[in-house]
Amino acid sequence: DLKRVRALSESFPCDGWKTISARSFWKSPSIGAGDHGDWSLVKHLSGVGGVYAVLLPTAWFVPYRTLLLHAPHTHRGPIRFEFTLEDLTGDGLGVVYVGRTSDLSRRWRLHLSRGERKDGGQVKFGLKDCNVATDIESALQKLRENGRIVYTELPRREHCANRDVLEVSLCARFGPPFNIKSER
Repeated sequence: DLKRVRALSESFPCDGWKTISARSFWKSPSIGAGDHGDWSLVKHLSGVGGVYAVLLPTAWFVPYRTLLLHAPHTHRGPIRFEFTLEDLTGDGLGVVYVGRTSDLSRRWRLHLSRGERKDGGQVKFGLKDCNVATDIESALQKLRENGRIVYTELPRREHCANRDVLEVSLCARFGPPFNIKSER
């Protein structure tokens, strides 16, 4: 459904998109013992596919930040990737990551909970890697306190390709820094 995908890409983050604050899942976003969050707000999205973007304060990335990317085998040392964020929403937030999934609720839990880099850790590890946060715990707390998720539902298997195309389209449009990978 290329027409629908184009319309969603062009309307982002308004028509056809919903928003939820990362803070919504905790009574207190502080890291600690009851660190599981309350996911009842998004239980209707369990098993529902879609595309989402994580927005964070642009002020954290001024004048710019640097990520060290793993270089291809033919290149010596890491590749320095310098970036900043543009204010997308008029309230000081910019796109740091775009993702697609067949289960929105589960994917957000991975992003906003403790876990490994490979398990939905792109944003929290990205915050540490570019020195916005000193460690993963503080990165996670910053994400929980300040993150905003903008998403659209594209459920069922027949939307699998649409999710892929929409994710690539948003990445091309906004250049989210935590989606950037070097050739391996």
